[in-house]
Amino acid sequence: MLCAGDASAMPTAADTSGAAPAGSAAAGEAGPAGAAGARGAAAGRPAPGPRPGTRGPGGADASVPTRYEAVHVLGSGAFGTVFMARDRETGGRVALKRLMVSAGQDGVPGSVIREVSLLRDLVHPNIVRLKDLQIVGLNGIELIFEYIKDDLHQVLKGYRREGTQLPMEKVVRYSQDLLNGIHACHTRMVIHRDLKPQNVLIHPVDGLKICDFGMARLASLTVTSYTQEVVTLWYRGPELLLGHPTYDLPVDMWSAGCVLAEIATGCPTFPGDSEIGTLFKIMQLLGSPTEATWPGFETSLPLWSPLYPSWPPSGLKTIRDQRPELGDAGMDLVRSLLTMNPAARSTARKAKAHACFSRPGSAPPRGAPSS
Repeated sequence: MLCAGDASAMPTAADTSGAAPAGSAAAGEAGPAGAAGARGAAAGRPAPGPRPGTRGPGGADASVPTRYEAVHVLGSGAFGTVFMARDRETGGRVALKRLMVSAGQDGVPGSVIREVSLLRDLVHPNIVRLKDLQIVGLNGIELIFEYIKDDLHQVLKGYRREGTQLPMEKVVRYSQDLLNGIHACHTRMVIHRDLKPQNVLIHPVDGLKICDFGMARLASLTVTSYTQEVVTLWYRGPELLLGHPTYDLPVDMWSAGCVLAEIATGCPTFPGDSEIGTLFKIMQLLGSPTEATWPGFETSLPLWSPLYPSWPPSGLKTIRDQRPELGDAGMDLVRSLLTMNPAARSTARKAKAHACFSRPGSAPPRGAPSS
């Protein structure tokens, strides 16, 4: 299957961690050092251990014993590196997120405290579980997560490579899991702010789990201006692209609509090469905003221009054409999320209870209900 854009070249949010999702790659070999140790053992010599003061994978002090041993890199970004690691006590695999902390920094960064405090309270079947935290040396902080091999991006890429699409049973299951996980976040006033297929893990038994809360924060009960440089470009809502000074939980629901459409079709919905390119792709599919659909948009959006082209609504034609099995109910769910006016966008509570999840042939609900 050919898509309009290739997610492997997808732009990322300017201030996102950029690290691959915890546990988003298969376990591999331990690398040259492991191979050398195996050759030494075969020759009757013990495998060489780390020398005092040497640095292990990712720069950790290898002379300091820790419970979790990094084995190989899964991904890295501006704020940290994610490893597949081994739990020395149980022998099991975990995902280890090693955070970047500058040597001259005084204390633990606020972003780390925020991520840990949010994840500690987010215990839900559709959210990746934070298992532990360990301090390495003077300025090494590592978050330990459950290890899950595949992410949604990899799964969809595999189907595209085969020229097929995700079976509808899994489309329904993963869509419901995603909305359940978002609802669990939003009931606790947590905005994820970077929902995308790379930040969604797929467990073969437990289903879909949201991960990477490095950009997350608590929503404010008062009108507050947050940074606009959030959410990876292809999943960024029109209110962000048009510079609205404030935003809230609906930014996650737009991203959810993009991800749900991609789960169904196998292709990114708005693969723009820039902010304006992404905005134009949105308007080509949904139609340009009007006073009827988005009251006050011309005066409330600093980056809106009356010189922008005017497009009529398409009725989500490209999505329907790519996956007609969605039917009227599935298209109605996608439409309720991909609504340009954030005030008219569906909430997580309404979306997870949509009629498309109770129609004949849909997957039964799973997981404990969120409070």
